[in-house]
Amino acid sequence: MNIKIYYQNKTIWLTNDMAPILTQLQDPFIVYQLEAPDGADMMKTLLMDENESMVFFAEDIDNLKNRFFSNFNFVQAAGGVVVNQANQVLWMYRREHWDLPKGKLDEGESIENCAAREILEETGVDGLQLQQQLLQTYHIYPEKGKLLLKETHWFYFTTQFSGVLQPQTTEDIEQLVWTDKTDTAVYFAKTYPSIRDVYTVFQSIC
Repeated sequence: MNIKIYYQNKTIWLTNDMAPILTQLQDPFIVYQLEAPDGADMMKTLLMDENESMVFFAEDIDNLKNRFFSNFNFVQAAGGVVVNQANQVLWMYRREHWDLPKGKLDEGESIENCAAREILEETGVDGLQLQQQLLQTYHIYPEKGKLLLKETHWFYFTTQFSGVLQPQTTEDIEQLVWTDKTDTAVYFAKTYPSIRDVYTVFQSIC
């Protein structure tokens, strides 16, 4: 099992199996083999290490994950890749990056409903039909003096929507576009690594 986490310009892996990630490690990288993972020690290492890729390796991946996650305020979110009847994908431009619609989970809400609600709120696109779950992404970011770890659940949706797109300006969304599924160069050049991961998985099944 492998868990990939983004933090600033760094990629962190939590794993109990090195083989699948060896080709994905960016130089310079370092591997920490842990017999008894300590959350606080891992956090100190994370903040001090200057390598582009870090791997925390332990045989008990569940214990490793729990110890690492214990250092952060945990946030759950959901979003999606949306495809219309013309076989086009919906992209948004926000805060100088191309992005996909997503947002935080409300109390008592299912993760699937969260994804559909956030897409509707951020883009105005309705009539969403859930096709399948894609993956989960993780990233660490600061907020109000604390470090948060966000787990985002990603889904593939289709829609027959043909109305006017409505960017949610209160969320700093400046532009919404439908584009051909294979037309990724412009968007990949100015998006987040986690979004590239999401879209790569989407392309592998569509």
